[in-house]
Amino acid sequence: MDSQKNGKTVDVYFLPTKSSEQDEEKLSSTKSFWHVDKEMLRFKIHYFLYVGGIAAGIPYVIVLAKDRLGVSASSLGVALNAIFTLSDTACNESIQKYGGSFGQQRLWGGIGWGTVAPLAGFINDYTDGYLASYILMGVMMVLFLINMSTMDLVKPHFSKNILKDVGTVLKSKDFLIFEAMVFINGLGTVMIWFYLIWFLNSIGGSELLCGLSMTVQSFVGVIPFMFFSDYIIKKLGHFNILIVGLAGYTTRFLWYSYLQNPWMVLPVEFLHGITYGLYYPTLASYAKLTAKPGTEATTQAIIFSTHEGLGSGIGCVISGIAFDYFGGHQTYFYSSMICLSGAFMALIYSLHLQRRKGTIQLATE
Repeated sequence: MDSQKNGKTVDVYFLPTKSSEQDEEKLSSTKSFWHVDKEMLRFKIHYFLYVGGIAAGIPYVIVLAKDRLGVSASSLGVALNAIFTLSDTACNESIQKYGGSFGQQRLWGGIGWGTVAPLAGFINDYTDGYLASYILMGVMMVLFLINMSTMDLVKPHFSKNILKDVGTVLKSKDFLIFEAMVFINGLGTVMIWFYLIWFLNSIGGSELLCGLSMTVQSFVGVIPFMFFSDYIIKKLGHFNILIVGLAGYTTRFLWYSYLQNPWMVLPVEFLHGITYGLYYPTLASYAKLTAKPGTEATTQAIIFSTHEGLGSGIGCVISGIAFDYFGGHQTYFYSSMICLSGAFMALIYSLHLQRRKGTIQLATE
């Protein structure tokens, strides 16, 4: 994708013609098994071990803290902070060299999460403790570190004027609005990552059910949506996907707010494919699209830290306080209203965006 100035201080990005796109798709499909899978195998293993290892222990930290240590939700929220990793940036750089789809690499994290989580839940129920699942987490993390140390990472190209180039992106109104939507989504994400297991346990859900809920999230939601993420992003666009993601959180949280039977959480968990499985590759794609050459890693770090650092970090504390004062049902109801408001405001801006030419214009040669 080439770019040039259009005389109005606006970068115009030119996409290849349909014929060239079809040729590239044919070449990509031909190489998808023998080339991409071979070169990107380490990243598949990386995501499987890392996310699977997290699934073995992190979700049950919430229950352990509440049942065994007597820690309140608000205290736990202060301690839990999202840890940002540059794995996704490194994966994107390798994809740029070898070809392929980010979503089709990243979905292996969903496979790890959906496979290991119910296994850890079963072990916890069987042993009536959490030690075995944390041993499993430790083993997977050791394997993860061994695999990561042997990965042949592509060295990214850095801009010589990185501060100036990143500053140009940050001045874009569209980018800032996108960041605001990412922040709200981060507030919602933490309600799933850290407090859904707590909530299910509080209304009588077993550790096995908690693990099964994450299996449904992964295999019915995340994996299929990540696999087709490139196609869906092209059809819907980045802003519209974020709107759909916030609408998905609105539906999920409203469902949780009326939930009495913990097993009834399973029918709605497929929406995790929209709120996370489709949303996550959209962030990586938007960062790659908006970044100046050589600033891709920094731009992606800004977007993901807004989601996993700022949004999830603040969300941990606010959600913990809300759980202590209002309880799980009311907290999820208020959260659904926040996400609904965010989706509505984003929809208004998206309609406004369609009526004018944005800072990033797409055209075909």
